Amino acid sequence: MIQDLRFGFRMLLKHKGFTLVAVLSLALGIGANTALFSVMDAVLLKTLPVTEPERLALFEWRAGLTFRTNGMCGTSSVPVPPGTKGLSLFRYDVFEKLRQARAAALQDSPLSDFFAFAPLRELTAMVEQQAEIVDGQAVSGGYFAGLGVHPILGRPITDEDDMPGAPPVVVLSHEFWQERFGASPAVIGRPLKLNKVSFTIIGVTPPAFTGAQQVDYHPVVNMPIACEPLLSGERSRLGTAKEPGFWWINLMGRLKPGATFERASVSLNGTFQAAALEVMPPPRKSTEPVQLKPEDYPRLIAESGTPVRQDPGVLWRIGAPACSNRYFGRVGVFGSSTHKRDWHPHGARRATNKHSAVGPLARDEAGVAGAGRRRFGWLRVAAFIGQPIFREPELAASIRRATLRGSGD
Repeated sequence: MIQDLRFGFRMLLKHKGFTLVAVLSLALGIGANTALFSVMDAVLLKTLPVTEPERLALFEWRAGLTFRTNGMCGTSSVPVPPGTKGLSLFRYDVFEKLRQARAAALQDSPLSDFFAFAPLRELTAMVEQQAEIVDGQAVSGGYFAGLGVHPILGRPITDEDDMPGAPPVVVLSHEFWQERFGASPAVIGRPLKLNKVSFTIIGVTPPAFTGAQQVDYHPVVNMPIACEPLLSGERSRLGTAKEPGFWWINLMGRLKPGATFERASVSLNGTFQAAALEVMPPPRKSTEPVQLKPEDYPRLIAESGTPVRQDPGVLWRIGAPACSNRYFGRVGVFGSSTHKRDWHPHGARRATNKHSAVGPLARDEAGVAGAGRRRFGWLRVAAFIGQPIFREPELAASIRRATLRGSGD
């Protein structure tokens, strides 16, 4: 056996070109399979570590092409029929009216909780006189209560914290608390500067909880949405005296026992239509109508992530590429040039503009493909392999709904 191994080793050294191709093929095959399985495990197999995740409802809307919005901040992935448009993002003032409508009919509402959240990327945090760039999340007062997440230290953000003029507070992720504050219980009450604004630390999230965003976005700081203008200044997404607010936040609710997703959307649809039409900007072109036809009015939709796990087609279409090397020809590993024209260094990012694979909001990410790319930065082929799969609108919608169950490592 030793002689056979020596002979094989000598042959590999003699044919260096063949050896290089073989090693690269194995490396790409193992790496791509590992990356795709990690993504599939995070999106389809793990559950969001919250109370009864199957009762969580993610809201989005659809409308006719003549419906106008003043601006969007983020990435939306709502598959829509031809001749319509849709978003999974909402304006904050629209959310406020929906929250007030639900509170006014609390006993009859199919929702026990209703809350909002949105990413705040690239914040400057000052810890122990050292500045670093971190990702954050703006949440409404009912975010932690609605998800059923209880901090392991301190308290969550409440409605009282999410009011204009309230003292700025922040809840840290468990990982950030361990790495930057040494897991010290004395962190509660300490100040933390974010974008030169002093926030008071009030809590620390559980270890397994990394937020309800897409699986590859892990915010380390959570603050009330009302504090967003303090961090963004004149570029606030809530709107300023000169500029209206953006469509940028995600809405989620928790169904009461026995309630349905359809009933949840119907209960708020009238309020949503009135609020959305009220903030619709005037026509920008002479060909755009001032008044919309009723069939073009925006319509609220509530969806769940549960159907993904029940759809074997989703598992097959994600798992098959991980078990097949036929995609490697696209990156020239086996000398094939048939599909080289498809490769573009920004192809995965460009795909998110229309058919993002996961996540209600992913301005600079590439959905599921981006999760593999970020986790295995050296293996860009993982992001590429995902593109032809996640361009299918129906599959993209299913994967995006799986965000309700996706979790971090």
